Amino acid sequence: MCNNIIKSLSKKFIDEKGSQISENENADSEMYESIYKIDPTGSAIFYVAGIITSFANMVGSFIMIYSTIRKNRHNSEVLTPSKRFPLYMAIMDFGTSIVTLPNLFYPMEEDYLMIGNWCTSLGFITSLFIVMNMMLMASLALITYLRICKRYVMNLGKNDWVLFLLILFPTLTISFVTWYLNGFGPDTFWCFINQEESGSRVNLIALIIFAYVVTIMTSFCYMSVIKRIHNAETMFAASYTKNERYKSKTFSFKKSIQLLSPSSEHFSITTTDGLEIRPPSFFYGPVTAPIAAQERTLKNITKATRKMSSYIFLQMIQYTPIIIYSLCILLNEMQTWVYVLTVVMLNLGGVSKSVTFMRNESLNNDTNREERKK
Repeated sequence: MCNNIIKSLSKKFIDEKGSQISENENADSEMYESIYKIDPTGSAIFYVAGIITSFANMVGSFIMIYSTIRKNRHNSEVLTPSKRFPLYMAIMDFGTSIVTLPNLFYPMEEDYLMIGNWCTSLGFITSLFIVMNMMLMASLALITYLRICKRYVMNLGKNDWVLFLLILFPTLTISFVTWYLNGFGPDTFWCFINQEESGSRVNLIALIIFAYVVTIMTSFCYMSVIKRIHNAETMFAASYTKNERYKSKTFSFKKSIQLLSPSSEHFSITTTDGLEIRPPSFFYGPVTAPIAAQERTLKNITKATRKMSSYIFLQMIQYTPIIIYSLCILLNEMQTWVYVLTVVMLNLGGVSKSVTFMRNESLNNDTNREERKK
């Protein structure tokens, strides 16, 4: 009798285990959905293009970070805004590439996405870097606008942590609310927005509103700064032309030599960063007879501002696809090309900024060599 009871219990246990295993296998088969079957060509383009641009972004950003720190240590100088702000962008881009690579390599190798907390964490960190980059872009555009157009200089220096606190607050708010509502997770080809959860709508709507506000504000600041610089350069060019035409014949030769001599204080090589200078009054009003010191100040300000504006412009182009990405998910019109565009532009922005940085550094070195020869 005991044997019969043991046999019946064993059979029941084996049947329950078998049904449990079959249920788990079915669940696993649903969970590990083949990405290749969804879109063979599109998924291949997404992963190959994303990995190549991510590697390029990582290398370019590392070069920017290494060059800036190495040059600063060699010269034993304090990092000026012209060097600090591109450095911050490079650190953000480097972090984006580091997070993106495992997010692409794993599903490409395994043909399915990560599950559980790993996928949620990757989506959370990706969102964090995107929003932080957009906030940094808007902050730098606003700082540049206030300095050039309103003559209000924000020299933070060692207090840059205030800037990062202002950036982190909305970033963490949006990301943690989305995480709490299970908005991060598997997203067809990578881990980012969990489209099946209602929490993802919060992040998407916040991203769209945030991206529109940042883009509009950045565009306004960028165009205003470029217009102000152009007006100042045009004004100085017109003043020089007029001054040469009507120059007084009684102007002493000795005075002109003193004014235009390279050894004069007007032509002394200044180490002041153009992003730390409050534009003087002649930057905004008519100049009847510009002197060498004013010309050097104008060149210093416009050169530094144009460089900074180029980084801001590239940053703005870099994160524009996020608006398209979010709108397509909200409207349930997601296409493979949107994924490709988003991941490529997220990393190409960092590549373009590193190329711009190296070009600017090369021009700076050429200019310094010419000034030493003179």
